[in-house]
Amino acid sequence: GNSLVWKELLFLGQLLQTKFSSVSQIFLSGNEFGTSLNSGNAKIMEQFAACLLNSRATLSILDLRGTGLGSLGLSALSVLFNQPLGGSLFLVGGSSPKSSSSVQMELNHLDISWNDLGEKGGYIIGDCLQKEVVSGGFSGLQRLDLSGNNMGDVAVSHIARVLGSPSEI
Repeated sequence: GNSLVWKELLFLGQLLQTKFSSVSQIFLSGNEFGTSLNSGNAKIMEQFAACLLNSRATLSILDLRGTGLGSLGLSALSVLFNQPLGGSLFLVGGSSPKSSSSVQMELNHLDISWNDLGEKGGYIIGDCLQKEVVSGGFSGLQRLDLSGNNMGDVAVSHIARVLGSPSEI
């Protein structure tokens, strides 16, 4: 079909890093990366995430709905979440938000729905959200879509506890 293959994903990341600094929205939904996700391709996903962080673009929307990421793909993208999930994300190595070496993204909409993240993916999301709570709140992230991920009650309860919500979400 029309799905991107792994080399094209990395090429897209490299283009964003070098050529297209005005991109603020990336919609990759339905590309089904996960159908061929293995440890080698997970490295490409990590490289793509690093390209996003190293781009000069101010990314506000990242739509990965229905790409089949699973927990392996989500783990590979977690370089995006080494700092708080919403508001400003800073590349590891940038010492602070005021550091000129920090790469900044203003992510306010993240859609990772329908990716079969499972319980492990739910815990990864909970841990990323925990970083945001610890940092002082959800200043930038306005929409996080996790629907259709088969995370199970335990992982959803973990996310709810992190957010300070009732365990029935």
